[in-house]
Amino acid sequence: MISILKSFVCFTLIFTVLAGYGQKKDSVIKSIRRLYKQINTDSSLKTVKLENEQFLQQLPDGGASLKGFFCGDSIRKIHLWTGLSFGVRQYDYYFNHNGKVFFIYETEKDFPYNSKTGSLNYTKLTPAFEGRYYFDDNGHLIETKNTGQRRFDTHAGYTKDILSGINLYAKLLLSHLKKEK
Repeated sequence: MISILKSFVCFTLIFTVLAGYGQKKDSVIKSIRRLYKQINTDSSLKTVKLENEQFLQQLPDGGASLKGFFCGDSIRKIHLWTGLSFGVRQYDYYFNHNGKVFFIYETEKDFPYNSKTGSLNYTKLTPAFEGRYYFDDNGHLIETKNTGQRRFDTHAGYTKDILSGINLYAKLLLSHLKKEK
């Protein structure tokens, strides 16, 4: 009887902790959604745009652009557009007031394969992949939501890859912002 009671108490404690974590995570994700929507609708943000070799040493087939959105000297959003031989990849990085990434939105649109011609149809793009990456205040990934499939799927540590150059991009955009003043 005592063993059953102990098991019940342990189960109840574990369930309560896990349910509390799930509720906290849901609450954090809701506030992240509010904040990135707020950034997207803020028309007062100053925009800095860089093209191709202004921020890349090696250019992709279809070129690239980088836009930074600033409130004063604080970066709030970075939009990276990359044209590839098979389609287009875009990344939107959202920053909190402390300059840390809290959300990344990734899309890939591909040129569809035309089986009749045996080549890609470069006249249109079709949605292939959409990824949402949510981070807590400490920069830890707390949730990933993906739909579709990238043309060339990536490895397990992919989230670190999409974060690797972002601080360098932010500094580069900030230096261009200061030049414009």
